[in-house]
Amino acid sequence: MISQPSWSQAEEPIALLRSAVAEARDDWGLAVLAALTAAISLLLLTSWLQKELLHWLQDARATHQIMAPRVLWAALSGCLGLALETFAEIGPHRPTPWQAMAMGFWSAALLLAALIDLRCRLLPDRMTLTIAILGLGLAGWGQFVRLDQALLGGLLGYAIPWMTNRWATRSGRMKAAATAAIGRGDMALLGGVGLWLGASGVIGVLLASSLLLLLTAGVQGLMNIRRRLSPPGSLPMGPAIAACAWLGPANLVQWPGHMGWLSIVADFSA
Repeated sequence: MISQPSWSQAEEPIALLRSAVAEARDDWGLAVLAALTAAISLLLLTSWLQKELLHWLQDARATHQIMAPRVLWAALSGCLGLALETFAEIGPHRPTPWQAMAMGFWSAALLLAALIDLRCRLLPDRMTLTIAILGLGLAGWGQFVRLDQALLGGLLGYAIPWMTNRWATRSGRMKAAATAAIGRGDMALLGGVGLWLGASGVIGVLLASSLLLLLTAGVQGLMNIRRRLSPPGSLPMGPAIAACAWLGPANLVQWPGHMGWLSIVADFSA
């Protein structure tokens, strides 16, 4: 006579499956949340920015082509959000769900800012203002940096390039250095980055993006010389700012701005 399997034997595979699902949720739940937030944020931002871009470009077809294909860019922003949140988990500190969602939006906004600036040399006010407001709200909520650090970072992010342009204008070098001048949209984007990353973060982004821009211009100039082409025109700074600022929130998760170096070393040595 064949014995029937007991309830404990039948429930064992179900328990293993549930534990596997719970483990996968714990390991990948925040990363998937960041990816979904990034994709949805990019789709919403592209729809919201169309009116402003149409105002500046005065061409509906060109406005549509700047952000096309939206599905492809949404998928790419989801991958960036997934990668950023995964990088943020490398260390002793684990991001909160709100930080994961914020990193998803951050990835989408920076990708879209770089894309628009690269294609039409424009950084919409709606985008930079949205980045700034959300960064200020996160700082007020105690995420990534403290509120005082965020305010100082936003001030420095806008003031340093503004003073640079002011100095170039007063010294009579603006015409000669017009290709290197930082535009108003770049200043607004740097101000928003400062609200997210704080004073030390935005200064690092400003220095790194300036160096990246100089290296890119140098490589492009050498290639044009070899091909006997005319000197290159001005390069947009938005993509360089976005590339250098992208990892900022993940770094702040592991090395918060309000933590001392002794606390950081103690966390890693524990």
